[in-house]
Amino acid sequence: MGLFARHDDDVVSPFDVDDAPAYISPDAAIEREARAEAEAERRRQAARAAADAAERRRRNQPPTARRRTPSRARDAAQARRAAAPPPAGQTYATDSPSPAGQTYADDPSHSNGAPRPAGLTPRPAGTPNRGAAPRTRTPSASGWVVAAFVLLGVTLAALSTPLAGFVTAVAAIVLAIGALTRAARDPRHRGRAAAVVALVLSIALLAADAVAVVAGLSSTSPPDSSWSRTYGGADAADPEPRTYERTGTIAYDHDDTELQVSIDRACAGTPDDLTGGRTVVIEVTVRNTGSTTTGLESESTLEVFQNGIGLTRTYLSDDAESFGYDDDSGFAEIRPGASHTVTEAFALRDGDAPLLARLASYDGMSTVTAAFSVGGSTPGEEFEGLATADVPDVVPPDEAAVADMTDIVDHRGTTVAQLAIDGVVRGPDTSDGTPTAIVTYRWVNRSDEPMTLWDCGMASAWRDGVELEVAFPADAMEGYAPLSQSTSILPGAMFSATIAYAVPDYDGRLDVRLTDYDDTVLAERTFELSDQTDADRVG
Repeated sequence: MGLFARHDDDVVSPFDVDDAPAYISPDAAIEREARAEAEAERRRQAARAAADAAERRRRNQPPTARRRTPSRARDAAQARRAAAPPPAGQTYATDSPSPAGQTYADDPSHSNGAPRPAGLTPRPAGTPNRGAAPRTRTPSASGWVVAAFVLLGVTLAALSTPLAGFVTAVAAIVLAIGALTRAARDPRHRGRAAAVVALVLSIALLAADAVAVVAGLSSTSPPDSSWSRTYGGADAADPEPRTYERTGTIAYDHDDTELQVSIDRACAGTPDDLTGGRTVVIEVTVRNTGSTTTGLESESTLEVFQNGIGLTRTYLSDDAESFGYDDDSGFAEIRPGASHTVTEAFALRDGDAPLLARLASYDGMSTVTAAFSVGGSTPGEEFEGLATADVPDVVPPDEAAVADMTDIVDHRGTTVAQLAIDGVVRGPDTSDGTPTAIVTYRWVNRSDEPMTLWDCGMASAWRDGVELEVAFPADAMEGYAPLSQSTSILPGAMFSATIAYAVPDYDGRLDVRLTDYDDTVLAERTFELSDQTDADRVG
């Protein structure tokens, strides 16, 4: 507790607030110091004037009177010392030295130990100087440097988009140069070394982004899109699609994916579990000759056609495993260098028409085809292979069959399909008793590639401004094929797709339409629902 006690030598503890010196306002202290400085200057001027007057008197005296006495020499020396500030590190020799243990730090004019002018009280040593002017912080350019480094981080994060990285790198260079300029104008500025580092890194990243941008603009590699096969301008050459007979390559150059595939055989499958109809099993051997692990379903799609109409994929019973069928084989992942056998089952549409199997890459650049004649119905019985050229061409519909159809045009203005909404019939209820209405969409493929109805647009039905949900009737119905909107047909073929919609009842009107994926209406019709099997057409 000695810290809080009063000492015998009249020194006040800093913790004794009762006896601590009163708080001195900085403004008052500054004003007081200004007055002290003015008083000191006045005294110095008076001393110089007194010295000059003494010198003139000395010159006007006779030679004998000019001899200095010790007191006169001392007076002249003191006047000269008072007229000029003492050299650094020296103090005045005065007749009245300052009290022991006291300094005059409050007065800048007496910081070298000179006596304080009369009327000012000395501050004991160790007492805080509350009137001292605040210290000025050294200027810094670090704010600019920090901003430059933040932009450098954004540039690194935007390496996948070179153009954005190019812009942020330029901004980082501007900030780094600004920091260096501030440091050069005032030596007190800090952060010069960090600014140099930021400038060097910004220039390096700018060069890397510039190379990436130039390389992207000059590249002629096709983008990853099934709708665009060229890149680099109108003068870039279109790569030619490749078609193979039986054995070929499915390849994507952008990620070094390559599969050697072979459509080996076709055989009769077990009866379809749902319809009891005949099925066919297609067997494909796949060897991964690329550098990435992938599977057949990941890189291509297998379709089988009869008379230009795609067969519906189905799944067979466990009995089909006896002749090598595996319904999960298409989803297997294959490592580089490994081989795998894929088997897929399809429901036959015709017991006599030849089969055309078509395995195509998703970008349409690689296609492997094989043809077979339909053989016996014994499960596992192999079908005879045919040359693809021996498969009859698709018979296009006559003009009368397409007279009421609407042209479906792509973004280039080319007619890719023709479509008519034929009618609406009442369908079987769903498993929960909801009524259904089945709409028939009749359409023709006018493109040069296989297409589905979904490739033409989005089919929908509306009731009182509310879109109806697609339904699945609990019972089979002649003329209705579930998921037929996803059935693929060859160029020139005509097909009728049927879609069932859940309706609250059979009263009122039903608006049916086909829209583009930007909601542009391509075709539409309105029907009046009734309890009859066939709905009456309106308009």
